[in-house]
Amino acid sequence: MAIGRGDYYGIDDILSEEDQIPVTFNTDAFNLGFLDSTSDSPELGKGAQVELPCWLADILAQRNFVKIKMPKHYTKKYRTYLLADPTVVNLRDKSSFYYDTGIRLCKFFRSSAEASILVSTCLKAFSFRYRSILDRCLSSRNEDNTSYTNMLTHTEQLIFNAGYNSSHEIFKWKNRDDDKLTSFRQKKRKRTH
Repeated sequence: MAIGRGDYYGIDDILSEEDQIPVTFNTDAFNLGFLDSTSDSPELGKGAQVELPCWLADILAQRNFVKIKMPKHYTKKYRTYLLADPTVVNLRDKSSFYYDTGIRLCKFFRSSAEASILVSTCLKAFSFRYRSILDRCLSSRNEDNTSYTNMLTHTEQLIFNAGYNSSHEIFKWKNRDDDKLTSFRQKKRKRTH
């Protein structure tokens, strides 16, 4: 998980920065009309609202060209929905890197209470979902988990796969399904024959 680390060469960091963030332009933007699919104009006027990748929104916000808005799936209404039962919400539909992007958004809303509420919501949702993921990966050895894992974020899928594989290896070890041990003499005899 790349939260807070900022690994420049990490593929997960690169992918998580591609999440679309809604912004409002503070100035006119010449030759950027193609960013707004509803407009025929080659320019974006002041006040134009578009979605940009997180990395680009960050750069433009630092230079005060845009004002970043909270994406719908991080607003109060969605946070309430998420915390009602975090284990059944399909976060992957909203963002494969839901937690990473949520933490990144806090940087833009530092001065408001939104940042601390967003961090708290992400932490609560992750902790509830973590328990559910562990329960599922440790108790579903011979089941098809595709529909379940399709609801998980990238980080949650990594956790699920690690737990599932560990559970499978422990089961094999307990049942001695791995290679049978043979004595040294038996191996030596097999070589000479």
